[in-house]
Amino acid sequence: MFDGVFIPSVRPDLKDSWHHEQASIDMFEYLLNVNHINLREYGLSAQDETFIKEAILGTPKSERTGRGADKVFMYDIVNNLDSGLDVDKLDYFHRDAKMCGVGIGGDCDIQRFFHHARVCEVEGELRICYPHKEAQSIMDLFALRFKLHSKIYTHKVVKSVEFMLTDVLNLVNPYLSFLDSNGNSVRMSHALHDMAAYSQLNDSIKTHIMLQRDPHFDQAKAILDRIAERKLYRCVGRTLLVDHDCKQRRCPAWCGKTADEIR
Repeated sequence: MFDGVFIPSVRPDLKDSWHHEQASIDMFEYLLNVNHINLREYGLSAQDETFIKEAILGTPKSERTGRGADKVFMYDIVNNLDSGLDVDKLDYFHRDAKMCGVGIGGDCDIQRFFHHARVCEVEGELRICYPHKEAQSIMDLFALRFKLHSKIYTHKVVKSVEFMLTDVLNLVNPYLSFLDSNGNSVRMSHALHDMAAYSQLNDSIKTHIMLQRDPHFDQAKAILDRIAERKLYRCVGRTLLVDHDCKQRRCPAWCGKTADEIR
């Protein structure tokens, strides 16, 4: 919500230049600095540090310098640009499914991926690969992704709360400030440029807003009260977005119907 709805609404200038992977790298550098961690003392070189950042960011192949051809498969682990099958998704798929009570089925077993993964040469490049018998398990994993998006991430109640919280943040943004690393006050919309301020953005913001006596916060507090009382924004309609040439193609992964047949 913060990345995809709030920031674009208050910082349109960052629409194409900022994403949470970059924030993760900035936070990594901030944690090293504020905790006085010297990676060299742990046997890690400057190239290792570069690789860590590239792995988080999902750096394109032509721009990678952290690892050579003999270790290029390591880029598949955290942010796999080719297949999307990486430990980041394995982690949050299962965590979200468990915390939201969505069944994941017995066939989608994370440990099987770890057990069967092998590094193989594919078209002259070392890649993390899986045996053919795991193809169905991989399909089950991405079916789980679709299930999470349809039942949780884009559920109308979830979206209602997200839009309400976005309105709250937009209302308080001009009046709510955080201290950056230089001791200066910055708005929430600009905190992402300074990790000392960015690290303060957590759920305590809601409590902080509710404790304010400044009348500028009254409308935001009223929306938070509505969320607590389940008086949510109403869903007034939905739409199905399809590619412009969808009617020329069938999609066997879902229903096998063309867009015209769906309509």
